[in-house]
Amino acid sequence: MVMREMTQKDVIDELKNRTGFYKINIKQLLEALDDIIVENMNMATYDEPSEIILFSGWRLGAKRLPEREWREPREGGTTITPEKLIPYCKLKQSFRQRINKLELDEENYDQEEFTDDE
Repeated sequence: MVMREMTQKDVIDELKNRTGFYKINIKQLLEALDDIIVENMNMATYDEPSEIILFSGWRLGAKRLPEREWREPREGGTTITPEKLIPYCKLKQSFRQRINKLELDEENYDQEEFTDDE
């Protein structure tokens, strides 16, 4: 199975083709969006996670876990883990259905390609 990977350059090119905006403006927009997401995630506290709702169906967030002590099974001692910020992403059901519909449409298209014997 080959993973399809889109780099930042690929995303910028695709957005340029779909919107007609200049590449430099799109790049600045994506960098600003990245900064906003990081700043928002850093505002998470132990009591309240921090979330940002993007586009239709994307919810990005982070929750902060405090420093804690845990037992190390191999050596029998205890270890302290540092404070962590755990990022997460939630997708709405309608968004997941759109993705699955696109996957099914592509599979049917690929199958039709190979079934035409003339």
